[in-house]
Amino acid sequence: MKCLRYPFVNGTFVSLFTSFYAFILIFTSKHIEFQNILYYTKAKAANSNNLSIWGEFLYNGNQKYIGMAMIVLTVLIIILLVLRKNLYDEYHVEILSKCFLAAGFITICLVAIFFFLILSEPTAIVEKITLFVILHWMSMLVADLIFIITCRAK
Repeated sequence: MKCLRYPFVNGTFVSLFTSFYAFILIFTSKHIEFQNILYYTKAKAANSNNLSIWGEFLYNGNQKYIGMAMIVLTVLIIILLVLRKNLYDEYHVEILSKCFLAAGFITICLVAIFFFLILSEPTAIVEKITLFVILHWMSMLVADLIFIITCRAK
């Protein structure tokens, strides 16, 4: 828990994972191999009553906008961390721990929901896993941003 006192650790952690997820989302946007592994296709959508909005969103390459939103949130987090010149005290470390605990709880709930979705209908696995990763990391970024704004206010 002592490493949480340093804003640099927080910024490094967020930057590394965001760069990985954003790279994947931006790189796979409109990538033909990614489109081929999606369960959703325009032909299936035309013949099916159950049009998958999320599958169509991914098929059209719009996940790049989510990757860009991740980058913008991370840049905002880094700017707020750089503006903070001193270390976090025990009170702030406790708040950060609670934010990470809340994000962890959301992740555990998402794992259970997506496990149920995959077992109930094992099609569109790529779409479901992509949605899980995006929801997980965006919840981490929002929790971290809430923590930083809360610490700046006090």
